[in-house]
Amino acid sequence: MYYPKEVLNQDLSKLRAQRKNLYPFFLTVGKTNIVAKDSLQNAKQLNPNSYQMQYNEVEGKQRSYEMEKMLPLVKQFYAALGQNDQAEAKKISQKLDTLSRTEKETIFRPFLEKYATSSPVSLAVLAQYANNETNISEVSSLFNKLNDKYQNLPTAIAIKESMEQQTTQARMEKATQVGQMALNFTQNDTAGHPVSLKDFRGKYVLVDFWASWCGPCRRENPNVVAAYQKYKDKNFTVLGVSFDQNKDNWLDAIHKDNLAWTQVSDLQYWDNAVGKIYGIQSIPANILVDPNGKIIAHNIRGEVLQGTLENIFANK
Repeated sequence: MYYPKEVLNQDLSKLRAQRKNLYPFFLTVGKTNIVAKDSLQNAKQLNPNSYQMQYNEVEGKQRSYEMEKMLPLVKQFYAALGQNDQAEAKKISQKLDTLSRTEKETIFRPFLEKYATSSPVSLAVLAQYANNETNISEVSSLFNKLNDKYQNLPTAIAIKESMEQQTTQARMEKATQVGQMALNFTQNDTAGHPVSLKDFRGKYVLVDFWASWCGPCRRENPNVVAAYQKYKDKNFTVLGVSFDQNKDNWLDAIHKDNLAWTQVSDLQYWDNAVGKIYGIQSIPANILVDPNGKIIAHNIRGEVLQGTLENIFANK
């Protein structure tokens, strides 16, 4: 293939023949010759450019490390799962996490420290470093070392957006931990009247995130109904927050499931404003708030919900 001129958007390109049959490469000015006998996975580039040589070097180290250190453990992990040995699977998973960290620090980081200002290959390497990385400050520090002209390329923008999302999620998770004061919110009920969480101050409130289209939510509803009926006269209530879009479906589910407590929704599906405040990424989900507005439990369902409430109201 012939690439006529150098453009700013230098990035990792891929030739793809099948879903998993691809060859990653970097284009520079001029002709790029890639040969493959039977599969792109075994392809080679004739006279690779300097960027390709950098990528091949780090990718080769990565492949060798993962084949030698990680693949045997991955096989052991799935064998443990197959035998339903959760304890062993957990131990192996922790070992894999440690190896992944070592890979990042001994293979990816040195490359980034060396080439962040001079090579677009650093973007591809940083994307791998950032994958499943929970220490956002480390990713941010490495990102800021990139040459300015690389920071607005598509891969860089994707990394930036991922960092922003994870930072927001971490902030939300910290704000909604047990012991924190529950964040107030206001949303309309089924009649269109505004309802705020603070309106329930003085009571134990289970803020229940659900939707009519959510099968697990609907299956959990009888358990929530039982808890409500048992403790509603003991200073306990439920406040439902629905992730529905269709009001008729929402109201129909409330009726069919006998949900007698206050229900609110902005009918914005996963963009529900309360869900955003609390960082809800899956439903069913809930938080239990005490009479002072403090979060005392979250994501309690089934027998755990019943046991938690029983402990609270045993002497009341």
